[in-house]
Amino acid sequence: MTMLEKKKPIVLTGTLECPLAIGCVAFIKEEGYDPFRTSTVRRFVKMPFGVTYIKTENSRYILRSPAKAAVKEVRA
Repeated sequence: MTMLEKKKPIVLTGTLECPLAIGCVAFIKEEGYDPFRTSTVRRFVKMPFGVTYIKTENSRYILRSPAKAAVKEVRA
């Protein structure tokens, strides 16, 4: 198991500033914060309910869409 696989994913509620592409960096915008740049994207999977799993060289992210996250909080 590599060091990256041992790390917990970073869970964010936000949007992508640009479309995801393997071999490129991702720009993620969290509400109330400036956009930030990730390391190079190695893999990504778009899942149901506005969730995107992104694996980069240095981290793993779970990105939730703000609109979908708000609906989930109202239902809870």
